[in-house]
Amino acid sequence: MQSELDESQDVDLIIRRNNYKLTADKIKQILSKVLNDPSKSYRRWIWELMQNAKDVPNKKFNRVSIQVILKEDELIFKHNGDPFMMGNITGLIQQVSSKASDSSNDEVTGKFGTGFISTHLLSDIIKVNGIVDYKNTHRSFEVLLDRAGRTSEELLPKIETALERIRKIEDEEICPIVNNYPDTRIEESYDTAFTYRLTSTEKQKAARAGIEDLIHTLPVTLVNIPKIKRVEVINELSNTRITYECSDVEVIEQIRKVKVDITGGEIPERLFVVYKAKGVFLISEVNDFEELGLIDSLVNNPICTGIFH
Repeated sequence: MQSELDESQDVDLIIRRNNYKLTADKIKQILSKVLNDPSKSYRRWIWELMQNAKDVPNKKFNRVSIQVILKEDELIFKHNGDPFMMGNITGLIQQVSSKASDSSNDEVTGKFGTGFISTHLLSDIIKVNGIVDYKNTHRSFEVLLDRAGRTSEELLPKIETALERIRKIEDEEICPIVNNYPDTRIEESYDTAFTYRLTSTEKQKAARAGIEDLIHTLPVTLVNIPKIKRVEVINELSNTRITYECSDVEVIEQIRKVKVDITGGEIPERLFVVYKAKGVFLISEVNDFEELGLIDSLVNNPICTGIFH
């Protein structure tokens, strides 16, 4: 009785519980929309992950590279961006976007905002692995984003468990130190990973649909997102491994000539010309950079965009 009375007077405890409840209510509300109309998120999930990866800086290698692995019952999305900061991890657990509400910076889409919840269409539980830079020490961590509950009351303990785990960031058994990480880190180290268990036919179907959409649009997407250098798609279902790598061949004022090298695909490379004016990007595919002959598929449909930049 005394303990219950003490808890009812503990302001810090009350505030913490209220914060958890607000988080749970928000997640439940957005999850309900996704799950009630899954067709809208069938292909959206891959673009949410791409957007989040593009917003991660890569100070050592300048541009971010991505690896996507599709298995029968699992999908893994990895990238080699810079380590997490503590605010990134808590924001991910509590579903708080890193973009300020009054931000005018169009370069930032907003890491782990509400759109990220659409990726739970693939799995109620997402396993997140990464490196965190905490007090100038690099540590590896693993946390589960468990959204299996359909009510706030069911979600609350799962959110609290994840946050309590991160509170133990200095526990060597939970978050071991990674010595000399900045020096030993290589470009092929995809240290940030989101793992989705595909536990039903419907979830497997959504994963395949997203991968198919990604493959179909990747060359143009990379031209449109210069912050992403390379995307490797490993499809164990079709036993294929395709890598797309984008590079500028020439930049003259408002015009970019861009090459996308494709390893493992039917076509070894694709060439594009990009014209930029007043925040709008006009992209056309060409057969070479000398004659600039337009590829038939885009002659009547050049791509006009400014979304991902």
